[in-house]
Amino acid sequence: MAGDNDQTKDLLPILGAAAVGAAVGALLALMFAPKSGAELREDAKKYAAEARDKAEDFFRTTVADTAADIKEKVQEHLGAAQEEDEEAAPAEEA
Repeated sequence: MAGDNDQTKDLLPILGAAAVGAAVGALLALMFAPKSGAELREDAKKYAAEARDKAEDFFRTTVADTAADIKEKVQEHLGAAQEEDEEAAPAEEA
């Protein structure tokens, strides 16, 4: 399970770079398309809003998944610590 966390850390910069590259490519495509300035600005606004929404969804999902993983790990460690305390208690009474 520790390997999953490392893979996520390695994957995030790659996905971020891909998203930035896609946004830059879309912007360049818009700039070189034969459109009027008003149409270009409207398209740029639309693509920027879509990119923002996709980025928010991606990071919201990533944060939620990471939070769930952390919560699971904490609960596992708390359960193990509680079991150790319960096992040690009878030994102290003896």
